[in-house]
Amino acid sequence: MSEVYRELLEQADQCRLVTVNQRLARRLLSEYDRQQTRAGRLAWMRPTILSAEQWLNQLAEQLLPELRFFSAAQEQALWEKVIREMLAHADRTLVQIPATARRAKEAHRLLQQYATGFSAAAAAPDQQVFLQWQAAYQEQLASHGYADRARLVRLLAAAVTAANIASPPLLLVGFDDLKPDLADLLEALKASGCPSSRWEPKRIEPRRRQLCRAVDAEAEVRSAARWARELVAGGAQRIGLVVPELQRYQGLLNTAFAAELDPRTSVDDGAALPFSISLGESLATEGVIAAALTLLALGRDWSLDELSFVLRTPYLELPAAGERLRAELELRLRKKRQLYWPPAQLRKQFRSSEKQGAGQLLYRCFEQLAQWSATARPAAPSDWSQRFLEQLERLGWPGQRGLNSREYQAVEKFRGVLQHLAALDQVLSRLDRGEAVALLRRLCHDETFQPEAPDGKIEVVGLLEAGGLHFEHLWVLGLHDGLLPEPLRPNPFLPYALQRQLRMPHADFGHETAYCQTLADNLFHAAETIVVSYPQQDGERPVRPHHLLRDWPDDYHGAELSHDPLQLIHVARPPLDSCVDDQASAIHSRKVVTGGTALLKDQALCPFRAFAHHRLQAAAPEGADVGLDAMMRGTLVHNLLEHFWRHCGNSTTLATLSGADLSRWLGESAESALAAFEKAEQRDLPPRLRQLEQQRLEQLGREWLQLELQRAPFSVLVELLEQSQVVSFGVLQIRTRVDRVDRLGSGKLAIIDYKTGAPDPLQWLDARLTEPQLPVYSRQYAADELGAVLFAVVKSGACRFRGLSEHDDELPGLPEKRLSQLLQEADCDSPAALSRRWQTALQGLADQLSSGWAAVDPIDTSRACRFCDLTTLCRICELTAGAGAGRGESDAD
Repeated sequence: MSEVYRELLEQADQCRLVTVNQRLARRLLSEYDRQQTRAGRLAWMRPTILSAEQWLNQLAEQLLPELRFFSAAQEQALWEKVIREMLAHADRTLVQIPATARRAKEAHRLLQQYATGFSAAAAAPDQQVFLQWQAAYQEQLASHGYADRARLVRLLAAAVTAANIASPPLLLVGFDDLKPDLADLLEALKASGCPSSRWEPKRIEPRRRQLCRAVDAEAEVRSAARWARELVAGGAQRIGLVVPELQRYQGLLNTAFAAELDPRTSVDDGAALPFSISLGESLATEGVIAAALTLLALGRDWSLDELSFVLRTPYLELPAAGERLRAELELRLRKKRQLYWPPAQLRKQFRSSEKQGAGQLLYRCFEQLAQWSATARPAAPSDWSQRFLEQLERLGWPGQRGLNSREYQAVEKFRGVLQHLAALDQVLSRLDRGEAVALLRRLCHDETFQPEAPDGKIEVVGLLEAGGLHFEHLWVLGLHDGLLPEPLRPNPFLPYALQRQLRMPHADFGHETAYCQTLADNLFHAAETIVVSYPQQDGERPVRPHHLLRDWPDDYHGAELSHDPLQLIHVARPPLDSCVDDQASAIHSRKVVTGGTALLKDQALCPFRAFAHHRLQAAAPEGADVGLDAMMRGTLVHNLLEHFWRHCGNSTTLATLSGADLSRWLGESAESALAAFEKAEQRDLPPRLRQLEQQRLEQLGREWLQLELQRAPFSVLVELLEQSQVVSFGVLQIRTRVDRVDRLGSGKLAIIDYKTGAPDPLQWLDARLTEPQLPVYSRQYAADELGAVLFAVVKSGACRFRGLSEHDDELPGLPEKRLSQLLQEADCDSPAALSRRWQTALQGLADQLSSGWAAVDPIDTSRACRFCDLTTLCRICELTAGAGAGRGESDAD
C-alpha cells in the first residue's frame, strides 16, 4: 500500500499538499515518516501537508490579517439571537430556534459558496423570512466589526488577485467534489502564478472481492471484527473499515472489536480501544461531563432522579466510606415516594446522618447545591463561565478518584467549551442561570469529542472520510439498497429550483447519483482485498444488497472462532450441578414478625416471594410519581373515614345530619386526614395539591356516605377503628390493623376492609388464600359472631359493597350472583362457614411460613409475577416461559 503514496510523497518537496480532511493529512505524514525510516535516515524535514481547513486558515492569516471572524459557537449564537428577536412578536411555539438557526446558517453558507442569491418576489414565505434574517445577521456582524466566515474563501480569492502572491504549487489530494468558491480561489491562485492540480491515484485492482450476507447488523459487525483480528495476527499493517452509517454502527463496533481484538477492554472502561474511529461522540454524553451539567442544572426543587444521581455519582468529592450512608439515604427518600424535594425538606432527612464524618461532608455538599439552586442574578456569559467552574470546584468535581485518559481529555475539552461560552459576551446579553446552563449544555452537545489515541493498524472511517485513503485490506459495512444515494433533502430556506439548477448538495438526484458512483469507484479500488457486507434484516424489514454489488461473488463465510470472553466462557462452560434449595430455616421465636397480612399474601402468591421480602428484606427501590400515588391516596381515604366515624359513630347520627353539618364534618375529617398523612410522611404537601386532595376527599366521602345511608341500622365499634392487633398462628405471630368493625341490627358483627382499588372476593376460595386481610381480621372473632364480611370499595363513581352477608337486604348491592353461586358450591354460603374455611387455609399458610418453605412456586404467573420485583432474583423466567415481570402499582390500601 505504501507504493500508492510513494509517487505522491516524492512531490511533497516541490509542492504543497492539501488534503480533503485532517485524517488524510495525518496518514500522509505518517507514510512519509515511515519511508524516511525505511531509508535509514535518523532525522528529516517534514513536508508541508495540510488539510483544506488548515490551509485556508493559514492563507487568511497571511492575506487578511486585519479581518476578524466569529467562532462557530459565536456564529450559531448570533443566528439564534437574530431569529429569536425577529420572531419575538410571532407565534413561534412550533419553531425550534437552535435547529432553525443551523439550517439558516447552512443556507447562507450555500449562497456564498455558489455566489448566488434570490429575490423575495420569487420566494416562498419561509424563504422571504430567511432573507430578512440574513440581512439582520450581516448587519449584526458589521456592527461588531467582524467579517463573514461564510465568505472567507471568496475574500481570499479577491485578496490573491489583488496581492499577486508567490506560492509553491498546490497538489489537492482526496477531493472528489470541489465547491465553486474553492474552485474560484484555485483559479485566482493559478492566475497569480500558483498552479494547482488534483492527484489521481493509481487504481488498485483488487486481487479478491467478497460479499458477506449477514443475518443482521450485529452479526455483520462481529464477522468484520473476527476478520480484522485474523489479519492483525497475520501481520497486516493497514486494515480499513468504511461504514457509511457510522453513527448507527458505532456502538456495535466499539463492543465487538474491543471484545475480539483486546478482551481486557470489555472489563476495563479506561483501557484504550485497539483501533481508531473517525466519528467522535457528543461531549455532553461523556459521563464526567454529563455529571457536571446535571449538577449545574439543579433547580430549586430536586427530582428524585436528580437526588439519586447526586448520591450515586463518582464525580463528587464524597468519601468512599460514606457509600453505605448514601445508599441508605436514597432508600429512605424513595420510601417516601415523593417526586420533588425542596431543600428545606431535604435538610430534615439529613439530620440523622449529619453527625457522622461522611454525613457531614455529604450534608455540606447538599447545602452547597441548595445555595447554588437559589442563584438567580442574571450575568454575562463570561461571568457564568467563571461561576460554573467555581461551583464545580467547590463540589469537588470531577471527584477524588483518579481520572482515566478518556475522562481527563473530556474534562480538558469541557474547559475549552467554557471558554467558548465566555466568548459569547460579544453576541449575547445577560442571561439568567437556566438560560446559561441550557446554552452550556447545547455547546457541549454540539462539541464533538474524540479521545486522542495513537494510530493503530485498524482504521474505522465514514464514507466521506475515506476519500484518498488506501489500505491493504478493506471491509465496507452496511451497503444495502436503501443507503446510496441518500434521499434528497434540499435546504428549506432556498428556492428548490435554484438549488437544483446549481446542483447544490442533496438537491439534485442526478448530481447525488454521480457523486455516489464516484465514491463507490474510489472505494472499490482502495485496497488489494475487499469485503463488502450488508444485513439481510433491519428490525422486521428484509434488506437487499446495493445494486452496485450485483456482480460481486457471494463467497465470504468468515472466521468461526471468537475471542470474545463471553462467547469463550459460553463455549467452554462445564456441566453444572443443579441444586434446588427451597427450604429456609424454620421460625421458632414467638416474637411478632413484621410484614402484617402481606406475609400471608406473599406466601400464597409465591413462597419465595414471602421469604425474600420479609426474611431477606429484599425489595426493589421505590419509585415516585407526580403528586400522590395510589397507595398514598388510599391511606388518605382510610384516615378520612376513620376520623368521620369516630365522630359520627352510627347510622342514626348519620341520617340526622343536615347537609351543612355533613359538609362541615367531612371538611374537618379531610383536614385531619391530610394532617395525619403529613405527620406520618414528615413532609408538607404543596398548597395547591393539598387543596385538590381536600376537595377530592370531601367529594368521595359524600359519595360513600350516600351508600352507607342505604344500609339497615348499624353502629361502628369506634374503639376498634384502625386498631392494631396481634394475631397468632401457632409460633407465628403477625401484627395487623382492622379497618372497621360494625355492630349490625341482628347483634352480629360486620368486618369491613376498605379498598380503593378493585378487590376480587372470588380469591377467598383459592386453594392458597391470596386475599387474606378479611380472613385474618375475622380470626379474632368466633365464627358464630360474624354477620357479614365485606369489601368497602370506596372509589369515585364505583362505590359499592362486595362480600357475603347473612341478610343481603341489609346491604345495598348484595348478593353478588357469581360469588353466591360459588360459595354455595363450596358449602360456604354463610359468614360463619366461610370463616371456618378461611382459618384452615390461613393455618396452612402460616405453617408453611414458620417451617421455612421458600420454593419458587407462583400460584399463577399472571397474578404472582406480573407486578413482582423479584423476578431477577428468583429467575422464574428460566422455569416458566412468558412470565414477564415489571413493577406496577399495588392495591391502594
